[in-house]
Amino acid sequence: MSGTLNARADNRPCWGADSHGLHSFTGGSPGLPALAARLAIVTEDVSTRHTGAGELPAPASAEHARLADAPAADSPWRLWGPYLAGRQWGTVREDYSAAGDAWEAFPFEHAHTRAYRWGEDGIAGLTDRYGFLNLAIALWNRRDDRLKERLFGLTNPQGNHGEDVKEYWWHLDATPTHAYGEFLYRYPQRAFPYAHLVAENARRCVGEDELELSDTGLLEEDRFFDVTVTHAKASPVDILIEITVTNHGPDPAPLDLLPHLWFRNTWSWGRDDRVPRLGLARGAAGPIRDPRRTQLSRALPPGGRW
Repeated sequence: MSGTLNARADNRPCWGADSHGLHSFTGGSPGLPALAARLAIVTEDVSTRHTGAGELPAPASAEHARLADAPAADSPWRLWGPYLAGRQWGTVREDYSAAGDAWEAFPFEHAHTRAYRWGEDGIAGLTDRYGFLNLAIALWNRRDDRLKERLFGLTNPQGNHGEDVKEYWWHLDATPTHAYGEFLYRYPQRAFPYAHLVAENARRCVGEDELELSDTGLLEEDRFFDVTVTHAKASPVDILIEITVTNHGPDPAPLDLLPHLWFRNTWSWGRDDRVPRLGLARGAAGPIRDPRRTQLSRALPPGGRW
């Protein structure tokens, strides 16, 4: 999916966030109490609530009913959720070095050319609780030297204050069973300054502020896309995903939007040679055949294509 997005006509404030929390770079206070009130979801185990007669009351909402049906981690409503890691590179999970140097064993620069073994990563990703089948978005503003498939950040030795993600994203909303969720990612329209963020933060000493993405001028004039990914479940295995992109800049700008559906590589390590298959079928859906399961899942929107 690609095209050019027109600029917004309004002048709505734009928000940024770093690893330490929310901040504003073109507007006023984000209203943290109001934001917290929106994000706060009070949950209770309806199985422990009893009336005076010793009977369970009716669920207070549809989500309470789903919670009552999902008491354990392996309950069907919890099979699919936003479990995909934001970063798999540079972690001990993918450290195969003799000295245990996770930062150097699998750096960010390797992530688009090497297969992970123990997990996957992505932006606004959904996966099953075993991490076998994954869905996430990739973006290209036609100026970057690579697809934007995962969050970029500095490793512990690279940052003047240690490891730090140099991106802006928010989990806007969710229910405990992950029957509904919203995720927002902010993607610059100019070329992402990967090398500059690494070099400048390496130059700064521990007593200086970090260089954040908003400090580079990349987001001036609101030249960025807000990419919102919303998912909703009609049933534990029937999931609708909507992707909305807003161009906040003053001019039309190109964007290639590439939803990705893939299996984690579990067959190259000598322990399980079963290989799942993705195929495109005639009609409105494509079958996904996973030899670890007997049931066929179906994916792709009407028409059999993104």
